Amino acid sequence: MLDCGCDGDGLDVKGGDILRSAYRLATPSEVENFHEFLHKHQKDWDTEKKQLVDWKWQPEIEEYYYYISSVGKISRTTYLDTNSDRASCKIGNCFRTAEEAEEMAEKYKQLLEGGNDEQQDREDAKHERIEPIVEDGVYLVENGFKPVRFKDVAGVQSPKKCNVMVSYHGHQWIVAKEDLKEDELPLLSDDPHPEKTSSFYKNMIEALNDFDMKSCTEHLRKAGLAFELDADSYIPTAGQLAAMFLYRKELNEALEMTGSTPMKENTYWSSSEIAAFGSWGVSFNSVYAYGKYNGNYVRPCTAFEL
Repeated sequence: MLDCGCDGDGLDVKGGDILRSAYRLATPSEVENFHEFLHKHQKDWDTEKKQLVDWKWQPEIEEYYYYISSVGKISRTTYLDTNSDRASCKIGNCFRTAEEAEEMAEKYKQLLEGGNDEQQDREDAKHERIEPIVEDGVYLVENGFKPVRFKDVAGVQSPKKCNVMVSYHGHQWIVAKEDLKEDELPLLSDDPHPEKTSSFYKNMIEALNDFDMKSCTEHLRKAGLAFELDADSYIPTAGQLAAMFLYRKELNEALEMTGSTPMKENTYWSSSEIAAFGSWGVSFNSVYAYGKYNGNYVRPCTAFEL
């Protein structure tokens, strides 16, 4: 194509006359800007097919990404190419920025509430409180103060007054200062009443993705625990213990700084059950199913709400 009225760098020939062309190859920065524009609209340009194609952002190994947790919070974590990471990317719950995640969360909210046809719904959405983003990791928490990431411990004046909190994939919980007992304990009493079948009985994959320690612990209480546990204390799930193992070095350093007892290199009971007389245990290097009368350590946890 020719444009006789514009100056350009290329030359075209028509009817023996040399005419200046207004067209040229895009610069590398212009090509990059073009692709960034397409990516904002979930599209990309296929140079082989010469057409637009669907596109999804994929983080690199050890790159941060944002996601919408099961309770609707926006959280940030590091991409380590785990099954959980790949699943998040596959279903589209993987965003480069918190703003992108918040925009998608708002769309989900509107769908659940039946849309925003009413003006009031739109106004409410404008003033909706955005939950704070709590990155995965270990935190120090003092009553009345916001959690402080352990690596930023310089901002904590009295570590001995703090509790240790773990945050993982939108879930937060306080780790008790010491094990329930110094010795290993069976999980069930001598006269238990477990259900033969239950939705609480999970395979390994389900157990590692389970973070509902309240419900799981209450189910064990009804079956008959072999030890006393405070009403506001719970046995962490297999998923929570696995997260504690993932951050074990930082977690133990934080526990020691607050005057607490570090986690042992032994097996801890989880509240994630596999069967009527079997439950999952995490030995801080692997996950096993154990009979509920076997002896393992117990580290209680309490719920934490932002």
